[in-house]
Amino acid sequence: MNNSKLINNVTILGYGISGRAAEKLCRSLNINCTIIASDHDPLPDNFSDSEMFIVSPGLPPSSSLYQAAITTGVEMVSELEFATRHTPCRILAITGTNGKTTTTELTVHLLKACGIDARPAGNIGTALSEAVITATPETVLVVEVSSFQLELCHKFAPHAAALLNIASDHLERYDGSIDKYLKTKLKIFDNISLPERRIIGTSLINNPLLSDALKASCAKPLPPIIDPAMTSLSASHNIENLSVALSLVKTIVPEEKMQSVELITAIKSFTPGAHRLDQFLCRNGIRYIDDSKATNPAAVIAAVTTLHKSGNIRIILGGLDKAMDFSELNIIAGMLKKAYITGACRDKTSSALDSMVKRTVIADFDNAVETACNEAQPGDIILLSPGCASMDCFENYRQRGEHFKHLVTDLA
Repeated sequence: MNNSKLINNVTILGYGISGRAAEKLCRSLNINCTIIASDHDPLPDNFSDSEMFIVSPGLPPSSSLYQAAITTGVEMVSELEFATRHTPCRILAITGTNGKTTTTELTVHLLKACGIDARPAGNIGTALSEAVITATPETVLVVEVSSFQLELCHKFAPHAAALLNIASDHLERYDGSIDKYLKTKLKIFDNISLPERRIIGTSLINNPLLSDALKASCAKPLPPIIDPAMTSLSASHNIENLSVALSLVKTIVPEEKMQSVELITAIKSFTPGAHRLDQFLCRNGIRYIDDSKATNPAAVIAAVTTLHKSGNIRIILGGLDKAMDFSELNIIAGMLKKAYITGACRDKTSSALDSMVKRTVIADFDNAVETACNEAQPGDIILLSPGCASMDCFENYRQRGEHFKHLVTDLA
């Protein structure tokens, strides 16, 4: 493993998925680790004696525990950074506001079709610290990376990396500044020198938030090698995801593999995961679609733009705000038959919408879904695309999506 500096004692701050994975990696490396789960835990007397603090992404810089670590002057790294320093293989890293999970899954799928031992890791489920324990030099770890994980990355040097897009999200962490949010995302490229391994999504090519110098130092994604209409990736945002995935694959496999039957067959066979424009029921001429993974306005816009020509959309919006700009949704105002707005930020969401959007504001999620279903008519689409985080009522977007499916199935 690539351990440039041997250390004996670390302190893990936060004990969620990342913290537990960092502990496993420490045990496998015979590194002593102390765990402090939250601000509510007392600091040990030897707190300042740690050689490194490994900070979980869920621990915000404003927390007292984070601030206490800063005062010691000890190196602070993210779990992602710590894992990278002990990784025996190549890493492909993917970040962006939307599409990270689909692109990560797709890249793994395509690499496997080319005979590569590819494995997903990072924000997709298995933390990098856990993934590297069983990785070999032949493995390629495809890592979904969040901005929170990049904040404390210093030496993170993937073989290649991609920034898919940028939009209003998580701005509560960045003082309401999309520029600060973007600057954090761009850290993914800090230690990659070759332009062909610094990939930006097509939507960023003309984005004024990125400087011309930065764009010139990055590679543009490859075009799809087959007609997207032959795949499950025909929506415009998924075509972008496919282009980026192919660009990442090209940095790993030989050139002749890029037009191989195996790769083309893999593109055709790929299906995006659950809770992403997932039509799970069609009854009495009404389609029911779970897009619970849409946790910001840009994701909602992508969903509605994809669907509006195929039915009248009754959308269920709302949840937990992340200091986002909901006025962005007005670009799709004319595509909505009605909005059913629920959740903790329902009033903010409703007030940001254009007056032309017919709406009902209902605090309770179940009641909002029931009202939408009761009012639906043949030719309508009931679309759960909240544009918000789920943690006001649910553990995560997956639980929200599954709950929606159960509700709808019972009601329909």
